[in-house]
Amino acid sequence: MPVPGGQVTLPRMGPEQPPPEQPSDLERDPEAAPQQLLEGSASRVERGRSVEQTLADWREIIRRNDALPGGGDVAESVAFLVRMGQLLKAEGRWEEARGCHEEFLRRTRGSEERWEADIASALLELGEIAEQQGRRDDAWGHYEEVVHRFGSTQGPPPYDAVPAAQYRMGWLLCFLGRFDRARACFKEMLLRYGHAPEDWLRVQAVQAHRGLAHVFHAEGRMEEALASLVELSRRHGDSTDTATRGVVLRALFDLGWMYQSSRDAGRARTHYEEVLRGCAELPMYSLDEEMIADTHQGLALLDWNEGRWAESESHFQEALRRYVGLPAPRCREQHCRALTNLGWFYVKQERFEEGHRCLHEVVARYGESSEPVIQEQVARALRTRGHAFGARGLAEQAREIYAELVRRFGETTDAAVLQEVAVGLNQAGRMWIDEARQCWKRGAASAAADCLRHAQEMLEASLRLAPREPIVRGNLAFLAFLQGRWEEAHARLEELVREGGEEVRQALLDEVRDHTFYLDEKWSELVRKLTPG
Repeated sequence: MPVPGGQVTLPRMGPEQPPPEQPSDLERDPEAAPQQLLEGSASRVERGRSVEQTLADWREIIRRNDALPGGGDVAESVAFLVRMGQLLKAEGRWEEARGCHEEFLRRTRGSEERWEADIASALLELGEIAEQQGRRDDAWGHYEEVVHRFGSTQGPPPYDAVPAAQYRMGWLLCFLGRFDRARACFKEMLLRYGHAPEDWLRVQAVQAHRGLAHVFHAEGRMEEALASLVELSRRHGDSTDTATRGVVLRALFDLGWMYQSSRDAGRARTHYEEVLRGCAELPMYSLDEEMIADTHQGLALLDWNEGRWAESESHFQEALRRYVGLPAPRCREQHCRALTNLGWFYVKQERFEEGHRCLHEVVARYGESSEPVIQEQVARALRTRGHAFGARGLAEQAREIYAELVRRFGETTDAAVLQEVAVGLNQAGRMWIDEARQCWKRGAASAAADCLRHAQEMLEASLRLAPREPIVRGNLAFLAFLQGRWEEAHARLEELVREGGEEVRQALLDEVRDHTFYLDEKWSELVRKLTPG
């Protein structure tokens, strides 16, 4: 879908205020039949009313039904359990949703034929919930049960759950690094469904083709991954089936993402733009809003790298607008990443107030998350805020932010999050070095020495977290040089340039290029004498 014209605003800081609580359906009509209440409560949720009140109504209906002689009508109770599980899953309340689906399966045990389609759906839901919770063995068991119980049947539900379960099994095998079995799973789907008479089955084969390409990518077989996706789009690009067109567009997005990852910006842009053109031709009900938002974020990064600032900002804001419109659990990581990227974009443009708003929102929205991928972005947002304060000469505020970064994440075991902490500590150390330089210029030698001691604490703490990080090692070499430990400085530099070559040597020279401190030229002379590699 093309980027709409006009001003697109960022989402407001903090959560939306909830609407006033509406009277319960049970309070309005205590004698209403359960099915009427189900329909009424569902429509209330669809109108954006209280989820909690809806759930409370449904639980009360189940309680009343269970209290009837003989336990009431099983069909009414299980219908509410299914809807409750779906609603709780949409809210990201995985454990509560799991309980609903497990209770549904318990209640329908012994009358499976009547509930076959719903049982298959519940098993798929339980598999997805288990994946979200990191319980991949349990997820596999649920998907395998779908295939074993319903794989020999034909036609519509519950048979339609079988290819869905097989597809998830292929992805699970890929995530677990069992690539041979993952390829076999997707190839079996291609053979089984590729020539089926029904459109809905043939699209399962197209999905499997895309899954196969991702197995190649996970194995590091980039050329085969790209060739597989190109073949998919060539073979099915002219399909008039809406579902198939959706898979083709997802494959084109995958091509854009893979080319962007391999730094082929031209091809990445071509495929991203093709995705947006294709989405503009699809009916609204079939649009993959998450993929469209991801495409805008990809284009934002491409435009940023090419210096197309206005276009980059527009794509970032369009991505954020779409992420905010999706159910929260689905796009937390992408929304968090886009907000962090936009904050860094503004900081680089010296639009500090806008940058701080974005970065503050990242911490406010996601700061309590326990997910490592989210924590990495929160740590990055804090580090970027520290850098922004430092760039404005607000040293105390910057140090407070770096201290918060260490408090929050200094004890984590996740490598990516620790890397962000290490970079933040390095930035803090570099700030102390720059402050020492200013003290020297004023002739305050004692204050300069104190600053360098603080710098050493920060840089050594950074090095403990990232022992091979070149920029930290370079700053420690510079610190040793400023403190008069020239032999140590020379040894550190030699090792660094020997490993990193001319690129590292040039970066060391660039670090002092714009400074006017009298020792900068002596440092540059020392670096120039080193022989790369």
